Amino acid sequence: TGSLKALIAAAGSSGRANAAGLVRPHLRSGNVSVRVNAAIALAKLGSMEAIGTIFEGLQGADTQAHREAAYGLGFFTAERQKARAAAQAIIDNPDGLWKAEAGISLLRLELAAAKDKLELLSKASRAGAPRVQAWAIQEIARLGEKESEAWLQRRSATDDPLGRFAGLQLLLKGGNSNARK
Repeated sequence: TGSLKALIAAAGSSGRANAAGLVRPHLRSGNVSVRVNAAIALAKLGSMEAIGTIFEGLQGADTQAHREAAYGLGFFTAERQKARAAAQAIIDNPDGLWKAEAGISLLRLELAAAKDKLELLSKASRAGAPRVQAWAIQEIARLGEKESEAWLQRRSATDDPLGRFAGLQLLLKGGNSNARK
């Protein structure tokens, strides 16, 4: 199951529209986690057809599928209102699990429409769960702007786990000697 989900995720990340045909049959899998991953992959490829599968994952008893669905909400940008409401419900539930994943989804939904992505990501990197902070730093590294590289340089100078993660992101981008420190 893990290998299949990894292949489905790779197909979704490929950016190739024809990969949707390879992913779509997995929406009928007997494993809810596989179905949720197929829905996320299709959303990454631009198809919002399987948002119902995400809601199924949020309601079911399979904790892994629930976690993946909470994270996957953020890829349903064409269904922003539904996805945002579901993610917010997870965050607002005092007994709810996967709040960090729902937070990442909310952030991703906001980024899709944001003009100043660096400001929004910078704010997220300072607040919330460590998983959300790390994801924000990773997304800052992907922005590819001079301002984002300078932000990573400043953050990597901080001697804490997230500062080291920012330095790692700089290294992965071919960073300079400051990042190697």
